[in-house]
Amino acid sequence: MRKNTAVVLAVLLCVAMLAGCTQSKLQDEIKQKDEKIAQLQAEVNQLKEEIARLKAPSGSTQPLLTNLVTLYFIKSMPTEFYLHREDRLLHEATGTDLLRMLLEELIIGPRFPDLEPVLPSNVTVLSVQLKDGLATVDLSREARQLNVGARGEALAVSAIANTLTEVDGVTSVQILIEGEIVETLAGHVDISKPVRRDETVVIELK
Repeated sequence: MRKNTAVVLAVLLCVAMLAGCTQSKLQDEIKQKDEKIAQLQAEVNQLKEEIARLKAPSGSTQPLLTNLVTLYFIKSMPTEFYLHREDRLLHEATGTDLLRMLLEELIIGPRFPDLEPVLPSNVTVLSVQLKDGLATVDLSREARQLNVGARGEALAVSAIANTLTEVDGVTSVQILIEGEIVETLAGHVDISKPVRRDETVVIELK
């Protein structure tokens, strides 16, 4: 009798554990779907704004948004942080003007609610130069106010490099602070030398 009771209890325990796992998995799937819906809604809203601007009267002084660019922002996952792409339309620009515009958009931050900024909002782009594939960007001292750990700092640096190397002709990025070469932004990642693109920190969600 005791043996049968133990078997029944063991079966009930297994069923409870399976139910708990199934419920946890279901909640994770729901969360992922909600995040995807929020992202798609943000994309729809952005496209509506861009369409409205493109339909502006011919006499309007507002420049058209015709430049499709890719920015990189932080995406929080259950066990780690990554970079995630965000495409948006900007005013037509080329060369250093485009690079400056991309940096300013990075500082403004993401439009999608499930992404996080990579730089403090009070950072100023002081100058941008481009020579022989090297983009030299000079940022204000506020860029060193990153309140993040090693991973967050690495993602911030990679976000700058990955965003700017999306532009044809840019192969690496030298980050300056107030016109000076510094070793790090927040004590973890070496930026004393040019930084190249890093695809290993980018996650693509399906």
